[in-house]
Amino acid sequence: IVISDIQIGDISGLDIIRQVRSSGLDTCFIVISGYNYFDYAKQAIQYDVENYLLKPIQKKELKQAIKNAILKINDKRGKEEKIKTMSSQKRGRDEQLFLRELWEENSKSSSLSIAEINKKYELLFEDTFFTAGMVHFDEQSLRLCAQMAEHFRTILEMTDFHYAVNYWESRNVLFLINCESTEYENLQKALRGYLRQVEEAYVLEGRQVTIALASP
Repeated sequence: IVISDIQIGDISGLDIIRQVRSSGLDTCFIVISGYNYFDYAKQAIQYDVENYLLKPIQKKELKQAIKNAILKINDKRGKEEKIKTMSSQKRGRDEQLFLRELWEENSKSSSLSIAEINKKYELLFEDTFFTAGMVHFDEQSLRLCAQMAEHFRTILEMTDFHYAVNYWESRNVLFLINCESTEYENLQKALRGYLRQVEEAYVLEGRQVTIALASP
């Protein structure tokens, strides 16, 4: 939130707003002015100023303007987070659908081109190297398996591979990695790192986590 006078020395507060808007910064402005001019107010509206307060301003009036700005920001962030969550959930469903169909015998997905797969499942594969694998959890607690599966997804998201999808079901995670062939060793390191983290973070009491990875 930026509170600015309409006139700041040799520069106009509206000029500041114009520069900030052109830079793409998501900023909420409250403008204070001693001029009750329609042109100023009109320009302020064009730049989506949250409020235009005339001097002398009351403390209560300014506090209410700030409160309204905070409510607007929180509302916008809430909507953006909701859209982001919905998008992430949809991507997860698309990934799972693709992998389920790919692993099925006589799957039609296996005969599609990269472009056709991306279009059908809204994925982002590139025409480079692919490898597949599976993580198996020798653990009875499905809740703990789910936690380790989510940990695995986080590890994949932290890598620099073009794209990685995974599908968790029961005690197994099926995954497909799209990357450069030269990154295969980095993938192996990432998977070994995951195994070490699992051993340190979870009490497995002798049970194991096994990863199978297809050879290049």
